Amino acid sequence: MILLPAAASTTAYITLATVLIEACCIIPIEAVITVIYFQNSNPFNSVGEDKSIVVYLIIFCLAQLFQIILCWDALFHQNTIQIVGFLFFTLSATAYAGFQDGSIQSNMNIGDAWQANSLMNGIAAGDALYIADPTQKQTMRALLHVVPAIMAICSVFYCYLFYHLYLDFGWKIYKKIGADPTMRYMYQVYQIFVLLLKLDVFFMFGFGIQFLVLIIQPGDPEFSITIAAIPILMAILAFALHGVRSENKSITIAFMCGLILADGYFGFKIYRIYTKPEKYQYTKKYLTFFAALSIIVVTLSLAVTGLCMSHFGKGLKEHIIKDGTASQSSSVNNTGKEKTRQGSQANSAHNDGKLNDVGMA
Repeated sequence: MILLPAAASTTAYITLATVLIEACCIIPIEAVITVIYFQNSNPFNSVGEDKSIVVYLIIFCLAQLFQIILCWDALFHQNTIQIVGFLFFTLSATAYAGFQDGSIQSNMNIGDAWQANSLMNGIAAGDALYIADPTQKQTMRALLHVVPAIMAICSVFYCYLFYHLYLDFGWKIYKKIGADPTMRYMYQVYQIFVLLLKLDVFFMFGFGIQFLVLIIQPGDPEFSITIAAIPILMAILAFALHGVRSENKSITIAFMCGLILADGYFGFKIYRIYTKPEKYQYTKKYLTFFAALSIIVVTLSLAVTGLCMSHFGKGLKEHIIKDGTASQSSSVNNTGKEKTRQGSQANSAHNDGKLNDVGMA
C-alpha cells in the first residue's frame, strides 16, 4: 500500500506523520477521560450532562480520524486548497477541545460542591461529576488540559508546514493546468467546492448524531425523520459532486436549493436552542458550536457552488476528467512498476540458481 505518491516531498511525510502522532496521543487520552467519566457518573441517564459529554468525547475521537483522512487525501492529491481546509478543521477541533475542557471541569467543580453539601442552584447529584479518588481526579484535570495544549502546538506546526507545502504543490498545479491564470483560478474554485463537500459531510453528520442521541426521544416524529435525513444528505452531497464534475446545471441548481434549506434548518435549530432553555440545558454550547460551523460551511458551499456553475462550458471539465484519468493511470503505473520490480528480482534469482547449478556440475 502506497501512503503517498513516489514524488511526495519530505515535508508531506512529516505532515502526515505529525497528524498520525497527534491522533495516537489524543485518542488514548480521550479514552482514559471517557473511562474515568463512566466510572464516576451515569452516562446512560436520558437527562443530564453526563450522557451529552460522553457523546461529545466520542464525536471528538471521530474528528481525529476524519482529520487523518482529510490530511492524507490532501497530501496524496497534492491539493493546496484542502490543506487550508485541514487547517480550518484542526483549529475548529482545538476550539472544541477547549469547550470540552471547560465543560467537564465545571461539572467536576459542581460535583465537589455537591459532595460538600453546598448545592448550587438546586443541581442534583445526578447532574454533577464527583470523583472520590484523588488520583483519578488529578489525572482527569491534567488530561483535560493536555488535549487542547497538544492540539494547539500541532496547529502552529501545521501552519509552518503549510508554507512549504504551498510552495511544493503550487508547481504541481502549474504543471497540471498550465500557465493560463483563468483556468488555474477555475480549478482552484473547483477544489474549494470538493473540500467544502467533505466538511459538509462531517459537520452535518456530527450535528445530526448529537441531536438524535441527546435531544430527540424515540417516540418523537422527528426521530425517524432525522435517521432518514442523514443518509439522504450523504447521497445528495455525492450527487452534487457528480453534477459539478459533469457540468449538469439541473443537478447543481437543485443542490443549491437544498443548501438554502439546510441553512434555514440550522438557523431554526439555533433559534430553538435559545427559546427552549430547559430542553437544551446541557447541550446548548456544543450544539450551537456545531450548528454555527455548519451554517458557515453550508453558506460557503452555496457561494462556491454558484461560482463553479458560472464556470460551466469554459473548458474546466476536460481538465477534471483528465486529472481523474491521470490519477488512475498513476496508480496502475505504480502497481505495474512494483510487479515489474518483483518479476526482475525473481528472474535474477532464477538465473543465479542456474549459474550455481552449472558451477556444481
